[in-house]
Amino acid sequence: SAEERKLARFVLLLKEATHGQYAGFLRDYSAEGLAKDDADTARPGQYPNYQSSVLLWSGGSDKGYACPDIKSIVGELAANPQDPHAMLCFGDFIRVNSLDGFEASRPAPDELGGGKSIFPGEPYARGEVYKKLIGSSASPARDRAYALYRAINCYAPANNNTCGGKDVEKAQRKAWYDQLKAQFGATTWAKSLRFYW
Repeated sequence: SAEERKLARFVLLLKEATHGQYAGFLRDYSAEGLAKDDADTARPGQYPNYQSSVLLWSGGSDKGYACPDIKSIVGELAANPQDPHAMLCFGDFIRVNSLDGFEASRPAPDELGGGKSIFPGEPYARGEVYKKLIGSSASPARDRAYALYRAINCYAPANNNTCGGKDVEKAQRKAWYDQLKAQFGATTWAKSLRFYW
């Protein structure tokens, strides 16, 4: 059915991007095909959060951190998978589109997507990306400050990790908050953050 084809394309592209198969994503990505998918299935269907139009994300500058469109972000990651800006922008794409729980549970073996995965590795987790960038002295100051801001906000407002990855103790979150305020106090992120969770 058109709905299943649309979902299959969405899942393929998102899994390629979240599992580091950037060349595959760029090869399989078609803005025209994604737009046609949503046009061919006028109703949201069984998976309303997984609309093809999500993959047409044009970027943005949420909280003052500018990001290009998703295809450009994946292109940057294909050129350098450790690029801090591209890693943070991909995290923003996941966050803005509420995709953090995309791989939180697997479908039953007899359902679409329930077979053995062709995508090795752990599910993508923004929280792990933020921790990696915070801990890397190679991360530019602006990127490290934004990673601190986002890592702290992973636990807002209810003290629950919404970014995936291994939970971080409250003492570590306080240390991140203190680091953001002390080392990057002039940034809008440090100025706007009044609490840690």
